[in-house]
Formats: sequence, C-alpha cells, structure tokens
Amino acid sequence: MVRRSRPNKEGEFPILLRITMNGQRAEVYTNRYVAPANWDASKGQSKGKTKKDLELNRYLDTIRTKICEIHNQLVMRDCI
Repeated sequence: MVRRSRPNKEGEFPILLRITMNGQRAEVYTNRYVAPANWDASKGQSKGKTKKDLELNRYLDTIRTKICEIHNQLVMRDCI
C-alpha cells in the first residue's frame, strides 16, 4: 500500500505494510519509496523496469515470503 499523503522531496510515496489479524489492523512503514506513476496497486509492486524498481520488487517479495512463513508457523501452533 502506498501512503499518498506523505511524499518525500523527490515526489515519491512511502510503501506501507498492512496486516490485519482478528479485526485488528497494524501498519508499518517499509522505509522504501516508489514513484506514483510506477506503483501497481492491484499487484502491490512497482511496474517500473529500472534497477531501483526491480530491487524494490525483490524486497517486497522477500517481505511477503517472511509474512507467509510466520503465518504458517502460527497456523501450525493453532494460534490462528
């Protein structure tokens, strides 16, 4: 998710991570920014082809993978 109300000096928007569990929502800034024209909200990643955009997408994929691993651990422990 991109927070459009807080652009940086270059006009890029911060990327947020939002997790909802049992109706409780938490948002965390990823400390990464993306140009508004390059953000694909449906895919949750940058649609740019520059090195910076590709690195950003790899970083976001890494975060998604870690979240899935944590989710699987919670399911195995019957916490969810």
